Amino acid sequence: MRSSYPPAIAPTTKKGSVPEATAPGSGASGRSSDKCRDAKSGKEIYRERLGGRGSCYSSPVVGDNKIYIGTEGGVVVVFRPGDQFKVLAKNDLGERIMATPALVENTSYLRTEQHLYAFGG
Repeated sequence: MRSSYPPAIAPTTKKGSVPEATAPGSGASGRSSDKCRDAKSGKEIYRERLGGRGSCYSSPVVGDNKIYIGTEGGVVVVFRPGDQFKVLAKNDLGERIMATPALVENTSYLRTEQHLYAFGG
């Protein structure tokens, strides 16, 4: 099934790569994956499954040398930017996540279907 939604793209990381989450519902399984491209050439560096349930409707964000993205299934996946895909954490919040995480100073704000969370600070 091909999606009409464009991929969600985070800002370029310090290493010159661009993480790109798949569009909602893309692929046969509708599961989320991450692609990473070289910022200069556009060449795909890797494509890996995020391992969170459901599709990604939010955009990935970069902070503290980590990439954060929430999935429709309620899982926040944290992974390392760079040429190799490395998941640092998967946090199941138990509610659908449709909004992009917001990073403000030392606090991460995340809105789920029924709650607003603030981590750090």
